[in-house]
Amino acid sequence: MAATSYKCPSCGASIEYVVTSRMMHCAFCLSQFTPAQVEAAHNPPTANTTPPATAPRQRGRSLSTGEEHRPQQTPQTPSPVEEVDPLKEVEWTEPPEEDLVWTLREGKALSARDKEALSSWECNSCGAHVISDRTLLSTRCGYCNSTLVQSSSSMDAPMPELIIPFSIDRDAMVKAFLESTKGRFLLPRRFKDEALIRQAQGTYVPFWMVEGVITGTFLFSASDTWKERELTKTVTTTDEYVVTRKAHSGFKFLPVCADSASVQRRIPVTPAFTPDAFVPFQGAYLAGYITPNVSVSAEKAKLSAKVEADSEFSSRVRNSVRHQVVSLRRKTTHLTHPTITYTMIPLWFLNIEYRGSTYEYLINGYNGEVTGHYPVSVLQKRSIIGACSAAATVAALWLGDIVTQVVLNMFGV
Repeated sequence: MAATSYKCPSCGASIEYVVTSRMMHCAFCLSQFTPAQVEAAHNPPTANTTPPATAPRQRGRSLSTGEEHRPQQTPQTPSPVEEVDPLKEVEWTEPPEEDLVWTLREGKALSARDKEALSSWECNSCGAHVISDRTLLSTRCGYCNSTLVQSSSSMDAPMPELIIPFSIDRDAMVKAFLESTKGRFLLPRRFKDEALIRQAQGTYVPFWMVEGVITGTFLFSASDTWKERELTKTVTTTDEYVVTRKAHSGFKFLPVCADSASVQRRIPVTPAFTPDAFVPFQGAYLAGYITPNVSVSAEKAKLSAKVEADSEFSSRVRNSVRHQVVSLRRKTTHLTHPTITYTMIPLWFLNIEYRGSTYEYLINGYNGEVTGHYPVSVLQKRSIIGACSAAATVAALWLGDIVTQVVLNMFGV
């Protein structure tokens, strides 16, 4: 049986079938064809029929919302390639203006009863302004541990819509902090002093909670590159793609701190604060605790929330494009149906002085979670290093005696 040798329709060189791509590849001119195209070129049709067109490999492009497209070979007569701007093919739609309007829930006025029970306090050291019940004669600032003095007996500031009441009292807070120190053998002893820990101040920190739906349209350029061994040389192939994405994502209770002093100290909000933990505000919840006044406006909080929501949303969309190289060409995002709500979150502030430094700890007033960095006792560290060095010395001497005895036994001594 005679062997059949297929030739490249473009240059006439030998052409081979590559299993991975299911295409016929020419190693000389790098063209590729379907087996049907090569078969048609090898066995031309009879007279009075139009011969099949042959063309070098081309990379086609098409766009469809949320899809990515590989190059396809067209078995038609090649025509001049028209430059198509993908930016013009994508629909960069914008939501209606009414969907972008913010719903502002910036608190409610105090009742006459709450006005009689609450007063304004001021820290002489850091200048923090807080709210607390009028029965307190003096208390300490949660930020700098200085004494607070009553600055005004009149209260006209609006109160929050929602609040998470303290469920961890002072005794439970002390227990939670002591639990967090277990297993820390290098921790200075004074950090376990219960009397010192009890100086922690319970504080309701004001927050703006933002919720809404973020939508966006994205256009990416992407590419994949791989190498194939053909005969005596290696061929590097790169496929390029145009990828579009349209997506939306809803979110609730995105926190933006409403106290500038807390912002400067980068007060974290733990994910343990679930939506069901919030209850409608009542002035009685503030009894025995201090509360900073709102010093970050709702307008500024809106900008911060939009930046954070956009950053997380864009990152998730970018990670959905599964190619080796991905670059963003253009995007448009919108925050729709946004709502911003004035809330309060319970935190215990604990400040401990050690060797000229202040170590700040936050104990979650809802679940007792402790956040902060722990110091290392220099004396205990030296003691442990000394003990380890002594043990190593003893081990070295003991092993040295064994080795010496083995060598002497080898020589019959």
